[in-house]
Amino acid sequence: CNGESVTVTALLPQTNRQNKSVPDNKIEVEQTVSANPTVLVHITPTKAQTAEFTVLNEKGEDIVHNETVSLTHNSGVVSLKVTDNPLQAGQLYHWAFQISCGGNDGGDLTVDGWVQYNAPSGELANVEKQPERDRPAIYAEKKIWTDTLSSLAELRQRYPNDQEVAADWQSLLDSVGLGNIANEKLIGSLPRM
Repeated sequence: CNGESVTVTALLPQTNRQNKSVPDNKIEVEQTVSANPTVLVHITPTKAQTAEFTVLNEKGEDIVHNETVSLTHNSGVVSLKVTDNPLQAGQLYHWAFQISCGGNDGGDLTVDGWVQYNAPSGELANVEKQPERDRPAIYAEKKIWTDTLSSLAELRQRYPNDQEVAADWQSLLDSVGLGNIANEKLIGSLPRM
């Protein structure tokens, strides 16, 4: 990107394809019980100024969310929240985060993923009434990756010196092949332009 080596990684499980639990001809779709979910992306240091976060419907015809954000130039994990429009239950959405490289040395850097919103029911319908420290475990038990990760990231930011939260964060990222990112700074939301 503009002559510098930059890595952008979506914080998504890296193990499903390796274990062949998802065939190569199928997309992996992460689940969420939030109509306005948060996805996380790790960025290494870059001089690039901006990036774009876009969420499209399954067919790619309708933009559900689109924002340009200002980059911090620091290495770390950023939070990207779908705020423009809530997701519709049962629908698939394709999200992408693209760093604008410009220049003459190639295209922009992009990571992407798929998410499906399912209206919370049963124990998940009342998860917001549970203590905040219990929520990541409840989501994890139900295999709701997007919300497990984002709720634990919020705890990690809120309680940066809590060793139990730090250990849970490390364990979660280790479990999906992303342990090398666990000690990176949590930058949080980027300023919208």
